[in-house]
Amino acid sequence: FWDAEITAALDGTGKYEGLSNTKRVTSVKKCVLGLTTYYASHELEAAIQKAAGSSGPSDSGSGHAWDEGWAFYYGTDGSSSAWEVAVKRDANFPTGTQVQTAIVPYFNSGVVAVREDTYSDSAAKEAMGVIYKMWAITYLRAAYKYLEISERSYSEKAHAEGYSYYMAIDGWIADKDSTAAQTMRDALDISKTSIAAGTYCAAKAAMESAYAVLGIDCDMVGAWTDDSVTVTSCDACSASTVTLPNGAVAVSAVAESLGVDKTCVPGAYPAIGTYVPVSNVLEHSQINADVALFNDALKGESPGYAEAKAIYEDGGGNSCKSATESRTLQGFATKDLTGESFADAFYASGLAVDFWDAEITAALDGTGKYEGLSNTKRVTSVKKCVLGLTTYYASHELEAAIQKAAGSSGPSDSGSGHAWDEGWAFYYGTDGSSSAWEVAVKRDANFPTGTQVQTAIVPYFNSGVVAVREDTYSDSAAKEAMG
Repeated sequence: FWDAEITAALDGTGKYEGLSNTKRVTSVKKCVLGLTTYYASHELEAAIQKAAGSSGPSDSGSGHAWDEGWAFYYGTDGSSSAWEVAVKRDANFPTGTQVQTAIVPYFNSGVVAVREDTYSDSAAKEAMGVIYKMWAITYLRAAYKYLEISERSYSEKAHAEGYSYYMAIDGWIADKDSTAAQTMRDALDISKTSIAAGTYCAAKAAMESAYAVLGIDCDMVGAWTDDSVTVTSCDACSASTVTLPNGAVAVSAVAESLGVDKTCVPGAYPAIGTYVPVSNVLEHSQINADVALFNDALKGESPGYAEAKAIYEDGGGNSCKSATESRTLQGFATKDLTGESFADAFYASGLAVDFWDAEITAALDGTGKYEGLSNTKRVTSVKKCVLGLTTYYASHELEAAIQKAAGSSGPSDSGSGHAWDEGWAFYYGTDGSSSAWEVAVKRDANFPTGTQVQTAIVPYFNSGVVAVREDTYSDSAAKEAMG
């Protein structure tokens, strides 16, 4: 049914034939979030089935499946995810359960219940049941909000949002109260061009009558609130109070490699910022996450120098060279780059090969020039030095790209192109935050009449990668771009 719905919206067929782009686009975007919620449910159910099966509960089997449920629900950072819908609807219903946080203890208790030493089929099913109720709260809120808006002042976009968000939970509700589900389904019928007065309150009342069998209550859902307008007033909710079981705290971190990011479409590598790489450098770009961890360790009145030093020396676990080896900032700082023009300029000034390592280590340890200096000077210096270091190491990758292209193997996307991509990845990171590129953003703002480096630099990364590819190879063009 999800495939039929999404395909029809994309193709403009079936119920979507003749509907506006607003309705089609809005619906399909929200349907995809419903789809990820739906598939997350599959992983939770699969976890329970695997734990109860012949192999029994295990982290690699049932635990992994439960983890996948959270991964599909939350994504990498919560953005463009089903979880983000909860965040937005929590804000719209501020008096109700804040699902974005309240749901987590049940994901926690569920994963505990499908692990070998703490296995409990009943506890896993109980946690899954609460998660489904939390999802129902989120998507019912969306249905209420957008139905009320569409009735009060008809909006195709709001109507489509209510219709498609409700789809995410319609089947689950229909299984428990088919009348309430049908009432809401009819109220939000996507073919309508207006919502008749009274529809919202009638649909809301029908759904509230089903709260008892859904296992939720009035306080959990809360009240749709918008201080900028007068929201339609309906009869007060009077469903019986429901008490949910307790969830659990997060499990202790499991010592294991995170593995390596992959792209599964050869030659189709996602853009990093506005630069499009010709190879997979996602892991390389995640060095900025280690920089962020490093910075976080140094926050506050009592900086965590030891913690920051461990991240510097051993890696933060975000940027992996392989499934078992972390990339480290200290590795950047101690590599001998003799023969590369940028590094040689530093060495020629009298600096040692490991000058960045010596500087950063001294600031962290409070030795050498940093002995007796304040935390302010030490912390500020070392955080900015790390950004200088990532710039320095990015230069190495650009020079390495040019050397590889000129070498016996010649230019290639997997060799010279990959090295050039690494240069951008170390400079920009995954999203530009906690990166050398972010320094450009800030200084551009301070010097508004000058070149805006944050954007002006990208065409030269582009021309450089073009110059180190096989069909467009030019040593002089690559060097010009690097310069």
